[in-house]
Amino acid sequence: MAAGQVAAARRGRSLEGLTGFVSGHNQKRSPSAPRKRRLPDPKTPSRSFPAVPSIGEASWFAPALTAAYALLLAFTLFHHELWRDELQHWMLPRDSTGPLDLFRNMEYETIPKLWHLLLLPITRLTSSPVGMQIFHWVIASAAIFVVARYAPFGPLQKVLFAFGYFPLYEYGVMSRNYALGLFFIVVTCALLRHRYRRPLWLALALALMSNTSAHACIVAIGVLLALALDYWLNRRALAEDDAVDTRRLYSGFAVAVVGILLAILQMIPPPDVTLSSLSATWHYAWYLEWNPSRLAHVLKTIPSAVFFPIDPKFLLVVTLPGQAEGVYGVAMALALVAAVVAFRWRRPVALLLFLCLVTGFLTFFYTIHYGSFRHHGFLLISLLVLVWGGRYLDGGPATDRAGRRAVAARRAGSVLLTGFLAMHAFGGLRAVAIEVERPFSLAERTAEYIRANDLESLPMIGFPDWSALAVLGHLSPEKRIHYVQGNREGSFVRWDGSRIGAGPRGSIDAPTLISQTQALAARNDGKVLMVLAVELGIPPEERRVRPLASFTGAIAFDEDFYLYLYETPANGDRIRPDSGPE
Repeated sequence: MAAGQVAAARRGRSLEGLTGFVSGHNQKRSPSAPRKRRLPDPKTPSRSFPAVPSIGEASWFAPALTAAYALLLAFTLFHHELWRDELQHWMLPRDSTGPLDLFRNMEYETIPKLWHLLLLPITRLTSSPVGMQIFHWVIASAAIFVVARYAPFGPLQKVLFAFGYFPLYEYGVMSRNYALGLFFIVVTCALLRHRYRRPLWLALALALMSNTSAHACIVAIGVLLALALDYWLNRRALAEDDAVDTRRLYSGFAVAVVGILLAILQMIPPPDVTLSSLSATWHYAWYLEWNPSRLAHVLKTIPSAVFFPIDPKFLLVVTLPGQAEGVYGVAMALALVAAVVAFRWRRPVALLLFLCLVTGFLTFFYTIHYGSFRHHGFLLISLLVLVWGGRYLDGGPATDRAGRRAVAARRAGSVLLTGFLAMHAFGGLRAVAIEVERPFSLAERTAEYIRANDLESLPMIGFPDWSALAVLGHLSPEKRIHYVQGNREGSFVRWDGSRIGAGPRGSIDAPTLISQTQALAARNDGKVLMVLAVELGIPPEERRVRPLASFTGAIAFDEDFYLYLYETPANGDRIRPDSGPE
């Protein structure tokens, strides 16, 4: 056969495969096309009746799984105490006059604004943060429905995923912007199959995804790069396909790029931004130094997010001591990445997608923000995008022998995926059980004590600001508190350069606190309610500060609270607290 005929035949086969993706179903065989006869497998019994569809393909499965997830999530939300991160997200739109004011108030948040813009109209309907929880509950349940309805997983895998630690707890119970990102990620995976028929819908999903969080933006960038490579490898076949509108493809690419750029612009912080860290208040800066121990610490996020899918505050995980733990974590991370590369090396586009996501997240954790366990969960989401969305990307021609190897690899990968998801389901249900058993935050109980003892009318001072805001979020929407770090009054925390460092967590700069409290009391009839997340050591001779109550035992870090009543010396002899420390 001539070289031109061989090239034409290859283009025809490639075009036929792409047209199948575009139309959403396999192309019908021509009546004149020869059919290959296959000998019956002696190990497979013959059947004269049609195959019964699996449970996962039944019309009732997706609604049933979504309903079960939604019921368990609602039960857990009823027992969940809102904490500082959730209430900061709620008070920002609540105390903003409109979208422009919201953007000004979020100047130092270093995250995209989509989640808060969606909360803005809800704050006009209700002043209670329960409205945010209900909205978040709808979004999280919708994400599970998309997975149950469209994901190419088995029914058991879908169930295990729905009740896994990240979808159920971190992105379900915690009312943050991550559930919205997960929703657009699964919608993107479902639309990848029709990427050449519905490019604008896919581009819109990528643009919205990137505007939910920095981590979802990394996913959007990885998917966009994979789509660009997929188009480049198949550009000739696409040019000959009348069902593909090239102008719509370019328009979709432009929409996705614009959405990603807008998200990045919103995340560029001002030069004087400050963020709370584990040791003190630090200025936002990129970490560009070579540090092997830091790199090993970052690499350990891969096995911790996949093999140990639960935050240590919910379940103590036995690890190897010292250097052995670091070597073990790095070895597990490299082994997992190597296994994925071995499974997907024949699909260059899918492999590029996975490597872009993993590299992007590890680079982000190393240079910008290491984050917490909920952020590391996006490494598991990378596996979801690879297994789901990667299967629709071009894998190139394969021989029968390679096809058999691919089938064996898929079966092995499916078994491993089921095992990972089973561990995640255990972690999710374990976190729910502990959430019901113990309070996640004691801010709500502290606010109840303040209201019950008629203390809400007193001026309040809070330290540290990132913890005290949780108590304020459970009080009247008109109430404000004086934050020590910024030496100013407000509701949400503004992370600007006016904030001052006041020592590491677990200690307090008492002179600074007492000085600001004394100045506040002088302007307010000599009384101030002190809302602290650290216990204040009071000298015996100090008569201005008296303990009122303490609330300890919260799951969340820095969500134990101590209440003190400050009074000027002139009124000190006439004031007695209603009760001693609890």
